[in-house]
Amino acid sequence: MRYLSALLIIFFSFSIALADGYYDPKEYYKSKDYEKYKSRSARKANPHKKLTGYTGAFYCEKCHPGAIEEVMNSIHYKWAGKLPPNYLIENGKAVTGGKEIGKKYKLGSCPGAYPLANYLGILPDKNGKKIGLGCGKCHVGGGYPPVEFKKAMFEQKNAIECLLCHAEEYDMSKRKVIKVGEKNGKPILRLTQDMSDKALQSVGRPTNEACMRCHYTAGGGPLFKRGVDYADDTDVHAAIGLLCVDCHTPRPRKDHGMVRSLGLDIWNYDHYTKEEGCIKCHPGKIHKDKRYDAGCNGKVACVTCHIKTTGGLMMKDFSQMHQSKKSGFWLFKTIVKDEHSVPVVYKWWDGKAREPFIPQGDPKDKNSKLYVFKKFEQIIPVDKNGNRLPYKLGIVTKMGPGKDENGNNIPDNIEKATLIGVKLGKFLNGKPENPGIKKSPIAGFKKITEYFMVSHGVLPKEEALTCKDCHGNNPVINWKELGMENPVTINQ
Repeated sequence: MRYLSALLIIFFSFSIALADGYYDPKEYYKSKDYEKYKSRSARKANPHKKLTGYTGAFYCEKCHPGAIEEVMNSIHYKWAGKLPPNYLIENGKAVTGGKEIGKKYKLGSCPGAYPLANYLGILPDKNGKKIGLGCGKCHVGGGYPPVEFKKAMFEQKNAIECLLCHAEEYDMSKRKVIKVGEKNGKPILRLTQDMSDKALQSVGRPTNEACMRCHYTAGGGPLFKRGVDYADDTDVHAAIGLLCVDCHTPRPRKDHGMVRSLGLDIWNYDHYTKEEGCIKCHPGKIHKDKRYDAGCNGKVACVTCHIKTTGGLMMKDFSQMHQSKKSGFWLFKTIVKDEHSVPVVYKWWDGKAREPFIPQGDPKDKNSKLYVFKKFEQIIPVDKNGNRLPYKLGIVTKMGPGKDENGNNIPDNIEKATLIGVKLGKFLNGKPENPGIKKSPIAGFKKITEYFMVSHGVLPKEEALTCKDCHGNNPVINWKELGMENPVTINQ
């Protein structure tokens, strides 16, 4: 097998061009794709237009007391939250309610989605240009990892990036990973911010563009993760002027905690709603044609008829790599499709989050509905029991996969990346600094298929599926894959 490596780190604002596999983040924020999110302001008035001299979060605290604590108790800062009872199913077993869980503590879907090992880093490319990498580039802590508010120092509290979310005019090129010192021979890294008067004077309710500063590149590139866009030409709610925060509203109004509805691959919440988010604005009987409500009998989710396509990152092979001609970095093999270019997948789902991300449900189950998902395939490193393993990405990104020096068909740098990834994870989770692991637990690679929730890219009623689309002679749904026959046949 030919082995290659990585630059793709999940959850950081560092996008990747499809041709060479490498994309300078500064180029992205100047692109036409990014500019479209700046077309709508969230403000009716600007009470901050005369402010000057922003010095950090305590500057805002003078007029907004308690805001720092609110942010530090939110999902956006903590990357963790307490679960509702029996909401998450891990390896077939329900996780009890009240347990705090999230990407702060555990490996995500991909080997690089592990903040414990890949929080921040700096790597020079082949031209000597220093590139800041890491999960922490999309964290609002200014480069400091999440910490409890009561244990936080002044510097950690003051580093909360109020302007990143609240400034309409924010220069992302000023957010850089920098070295500020060393501890025990290891670099101390922080994240710079745009503290300009221009940014400060544009502060207000978060715009869609403010949210997209991080969420647009989740998965490592533009719309890679879920493959759908929230823009005027792709989502009916964006087209009528709804902002992200109109649906993901802080509740209570000022606690900086966002509302989200159920998600197969979403483990934690600030505030969660048991219903689909649609019901808040569309209560009761919605359709003029009663057949839609009566025929579907409450077993079909709203998104199933109103979202047809996905795209983005469809496959990633963490066993194969190539070297970028532009940067010199080693990148994993990927298959990427344009957003909204791939049909969604239909699955019965009982409303439970699961690890791995495979929806479970049955039409006879009262809690199950038919939902749409994005199918995502990976080839990932695993241990002898088939458990997924993390990578310390900087190793293989800079040096490549290495050679098979041990005769076990695993390149040495990949072995080293998994070894350090596991050791760092144990240490930062409170285990001993030397957890006694001397050899990488990697036993090989395996292919897995998982499914991501899709909830944006909502089509208007004129473009939504009709009865014939699902129950006609050529249905978009493969009923046999759902374990059933077409319940209603409509001749076309």
